[in-house]
Amino acid sequence: MRLLPPDILQERFATVRKELTAALIERDDEVDVLLTALIANEHALLVGNPGVDRGFKRGHYRGRR
Repeated sequence: MRLLPPDILQERFATVRKELTAALIERDDEVDVLLTALIANEHALLVGNPGVDRGFKRGHYRGRR
């Protein structure tokens, strides 16, 4: 496995975070938790009201926004 230089990795991380926070309005904390879990190779559990973001997930996974 080839490791990327820190500056390139930081740039890509910032790009992914920017795109996710643009798509998930007012969900910056959740994006940070998910990205931290991804980097740490751990699970993340997001708890909220039933049905929240269900429509976004359904459309997003099918390639629609």
